[in-house]
Amino acid sequence: MQNLKEVYLNGDRKLVDRLFNFFVAITKVNHLSHVLVMMLDAFFIEEIHLSSALKNTSEYYLVDYFNDDTAMRILLDEGLSEEDARYVVENIGGVPWMMERILSSRDVKAKVRELYEIHMGRLREFLLRCRDYERAEAVLKELLEGKDVLRRENISIIEALVQSEILFYDPLKGTVAFQTRLDERAAREIIS
Repeated sequence: MQNLKEVYLNGDRKLVDRLFNFFVAITKVNHLSHVLVMMLDAFFIEEIHLSSALKNTSEYYLVDYFNDDTAMRILLDEGLSEEDARYVVENIGGVPWMMERILSSRDVKAKVRELYEIHMGRLREFLLRCRDYERAEAVLKELLEGKDVLRRENISIIEALVQSEILFYDPLKGTVAFQTRLDERAAREIIS
């Protein structure tokens, strides 16, 4: 869906706006079906919601990771020792795809380190390619300090970090957080 963001029809209207207006028509006007759209980029969701007929016809649902207790229970049920399960939860939390990779690994701690290196590499690459490195570093530092970073001068950096799946933006609460604990840990290491 995000790839359609910049596609225009006859130079005036975005294809994605027309597509979502079509979804509204078949759902709310013609009652032919329901449409469910899932995506990671909440800035994009918010933009579509504000620029189309979705304002009065749609609902936003946050599909989040497992909480720590649920993640612990799943890991224990899948055969991890209590020590390994606690290590996983403390380091990655309840991220389902990471939990799946860890459960299919023989060495839990090595797999967590491998996943951490992936997240560290992704953040380093983002910062190397970032046009405003100082602003990006400042946003990450403020977020690590628990400050509210959602300000006009930070929007382009935050949007880029959200699109890179390093940060998460919740449009209902208007909050920004790290996508995963590994992203937060990588940022903490880079900033320090």
